[in-house]
Amino acid sequence: MSKMQKETKTKIIKICIIVVALILLALAIYLPLELTGTIDKIDSAEELRDVILSWGAYSYLLFVVIQFLQVTFLPLPAVVTTVAGALVFGPWITFGLSFLAVMLGSVFGFFLGRKIGRKLVVWVAGEKDAKKWEEKLNRGKYVYFLMMLFPIFPDDILCIVAGCIGMDWKFFLITNLITRPISIGMTCFLGSGQIIPFSGWGIPVWIVLVVLAGVVFYLSFKYQPQIEEFVTNLAGKMRLKKKKIKTNSIKAGGEKTKALVIAGFAGIGKTYLANKYKNVADLESSAYYYDYSKVDPSDYEKMKGDPNRVLNPDFPQNYIKAIKKATKKYDIVCVWLKIEVLPLYEKNDIDYQICIPSREAFKDYKKRYVERGNSERWLSKIDSSYEKYVKYLESDSHKKIILEPDETIEDWLLKNGYKLELKNKKK
Repeated sequence: MSKMQKETKTKIIKICIIVVALILLALAIYLPLELTGTIDKIDSAEELRDVILSWGAYSYLLFVVIQFLQVTFLPLPAVVTTVAGALVFGPWITFGLSFLAVMLGSVFGFFLGRKIGRKLVVWVAGEKDAKKWEEKLNRGKYVYFLMMLFPIFPDDILCIVAGCIGMDWKFFLITNLITRPISIGMTCFLGSGQIIPFSGWGIPVWIVLVVLAGVVFYLSFKYQPQIEEFVTNLAGKMRLKKKKIKTNSIKAGGEKTKALVIAGFAGIGKTYLANKYKNVADLESSAYYYDYSKVDPSDYEKMKGDPNRVLNPDFPQNYIKAIKKATKKYDIVCVWLKIEVLPLYEKNDIDYQICIPSREAFKDYKKRYVERGNSERWLSKIDSSYEKYVKYLESDSHKKIILEPDETIEDWLLKNGYKLELKNKKK
């Protein structure tokens, strides 16, 4: 089956699920009304309101369920269900019920993102959009905060993506507690007609607002890439500077602190270090980023640059969990150095130091890459990658480890007083 056929099949399945869900929801609402004869009694909006309210607590429960479903499963615009609720229950009750349902739905989406992973986002939004929103949110957690404030962004999809990239629960909840009430409140009170009535002087005002909303809606979609870039840049300026990173390992003097996490450039000697010392771990990223369940660990280096590798749907949360687990067991943990991934470490409170070779030392590194079996495809990218990291370090405030010619990360650690425990050391 071709890729296009698979995508078409997936779309058909999704459409069928949505249609079935809508039919079931409609039947759940319609059948009780029909069987009880209530439908025959409804001749106006006021009577419909009285009928719904006559259900007592069940009417509120029904509204909460609908709001929850529109956040999680049903393709219903939030403004439609919220305005309908405001007309039935009034703005204050609708605000409370909507806030409860939307928060529950947001948390549920975040939970699903954590547990199911990237494949859920791909199923819901498609591969292209999944990659797009992952890249946006990986630039820093404040991007998520700002996107939740702007109405042009898909809030519900972003909640799932936030779970997929390993965003911490605390920041996620605080962001939603701040941003959700703003949009819900505006919809409830404007939609109820209490602020601007639907009669008299309110009619021309509503006409102007509708025209303005149409213009804003049009411009938002026309200039969406520019708006997204603006939000991303603004988030970068908002990002707080990290405190100076403390020394994070066991030094020769015996002082015990947290593990030293090193985001190291290729070829600095991470694998050699982990193979030689028992208090060092090298978390090779490709084993988490790609599905290597059928690949022998000895072939990991040769697999780098292979275009046929299959992405692991559990990344990046599987990698973050592995790092946190390793920091509790080892004194030194070597992790992936990738600019797009560094904000992910920060969001999960993983302190790290960046380690790259000096320009002079980098010349020798190229020979090392060939000797260890890296592919030609991978080698062709390493020059541009190195320049990118050098430029990044010039503007980044993190501690840096710059290795000189003939110096490995092992040499640097020993020179700076870090204790390394040999695996074959006899007691």
